[in-house]
Amino acid sequence: MSFQQSFDPLPVQFARFTALLRSLTPQEEAARVPGMEWDAREVGVHVLTVLSRYLSPTERAASRARLAALNAEDVSAVDRTAAEVADQLDATIAQLAPVAPSIPLDMLREFHLGLTVTVAAAWANLLGELLVHGDDISRATNRHWSMDGELLEGIWRNLMPVASGWLRPEAHAVNELYRLNFPFGPVALRIAEGEVRVDHPDDVDLPADHTIHVVDTAQFTLQFPYRRACILDPSTALLATRFFDI
Repeated sequence: MSFQQSFDPLPVQFARFTALLRSLTPQEEAARVPGMEWDAREVGVHVLTVLSRYLSPTERAASRARLAALNAEDVSAVDRTAAEVADQLDATIAQLAPVAPSIPLDMLREFHLGLTVTVAAAWANLLGELLVHGDDISRATNRHWSMDGELLEGIWRNLMPVASGWLRPEAHAVNELYRLNFPFGPVALRIAEGEVRVDHPDDVDLPADHTIHVVDTAQFTLQFPYRRACILDPSTALLATRFFDI
C-alpha cells in the first residue's frame, strides 16, 4: 500500500477530544449515548482504555463476544470524571509522542480475534476511535464533533483488512470488488475467501462489482464501517450487510 498512516495527526486530534470531554457538564457526562449502554463519560473512558493498551501488554480478545465483554470490564474499572479522563489521555499521548515516530509503520502487532495489524493500522485505529466516539458524545450531548475527511485515509487503506474478523459467515462465500471513490482517491476493497483486502495490485485496474462515490469521508466512515449513521446508498448497504456491527 502506498499510504501509511503515521502518528503525526494524533496529538492534535486527541487534544480536540480531551477538550470536548472537559467541556461536558455533570449532566452531560451522564447523558446516555443513543443506541448504547454507555454514557458520555464512559465513552471517554473507553477511549482511554483502548489507548492504554498501546503502552502495555494486555489481553487480546479471541472473539467478538469476548472483545465486547473486555471493553465493558475495562470501562467499569475506571472511576474518573470526564475531566480526569481527559487529563489521563493527555498524559498517555505525551508518553507515546517521543517514541511513536521511530516505530516502523510496517511492524506487525497483535490485535484482537487472532489478527495482526501493522503499526500504521494501529494509528489509524486510534483516529477511528476518536471519530466514532467523539460522534457518540456529540449525539448524547448535542455538542459539536467532526473530523476532517483527509485524516481518515488510513482507516480505509491500512485498517480495513482487520474487518475480516467481523465478516458474517455467509460473506465467506462471496467474491466482490468495491470501488470506493473518496475525495482523497479511489480505494479498491475486495471481499473474498473470508478476507478483506485493500488496493491489491490485482484489483486496482479491474472493473468493480459495485462503485460508491463518497462525498463526505467522515460521514461515510460513520455509516460504514462504524454504523453510527443511516445508510441510504444501496451499494453501501450491501457492503455493510457483509459484516457484523463494529
